[in-house]
Amino acid sequence: MTVNQPNILFLVTDQECARPDLPKKLELPAHDRLRDKGTEFLNYHVTTAPCTPSRSVIYSGQHTSKTGIIANTDAPPQREMPLDVKTIGHMMREAGYYTAYKGKWHLGGADLPPRKNPIVMPNTKDALEKYGFSDYSADGDHWGESWDGFRRDGVIASEAADWLANKGPNVAKDQPWLLAVNFINPHDIMFFDATGDMEQKRIHPGLISTLKPAPAGPPYDLDWDVPLPESF
Repeated sequence: MTVNQPNILFLVTDQECARPDLPKKLELPAHDRLRDKGTEFLNYHVTTAPCTPSRSVIYSGQHTSKTGIIANTDAPPQREMPLDVKTIGHMMREAGYYTAYKGKWHLGGADLPPRKNPIVMPNTKDALEKYGFSDYSADGDHWGESWDGFRRDGVIASEAADWLANKGPNVAKDQPWLLAVNFINPHDIMFFDATGDMEQKRIHPGLISTLKPAPAGPPYDLDWDVPLPESF
């Protein structure tokens, strides 16, 4: 690492409200620390909000008319992001960086292959090399079904912490690094059964993913004691 080429830890959450839209009295000390110690993007906009289109813009710097992504990859006929779209991974590699990726991808090409042999476990650790990133999670892309964030974000954080503690220092001996860490939550809110009977009222129960109540565990079982606007 040099002064002109610092190591970069890029953190992405999914479906989080823009800060001005959050309740005014909500205290988020970890957010505040990251903002104070890092870089906050205040004027970065995506014109197509679903997961895959917005992520294609974030990771390429191009609008959806250039990335060819107008819907989620799990919504046919949308395909995975074309390989001729240059990503941040490609750009940073050209600048001399080692680039690694952990967590949600949802741009295609990283799903865990079917297990064809009972003693051979397929993995996806090299699945994002074609998109300019190394060291991807071995168990495939988890894009955000019911409780996926609750189940997976701790794993994503653990994998990232392990990389930072063990591989990052070795990489930094020879070149700077970029590690992109992509959490799923607060995407779980998309499948939150707020009333307890919403799943039964759906025209097609289980469509995309089942609706569920909040799981038992932090931060869901905390009393935030924050007044919410009527729109909540």
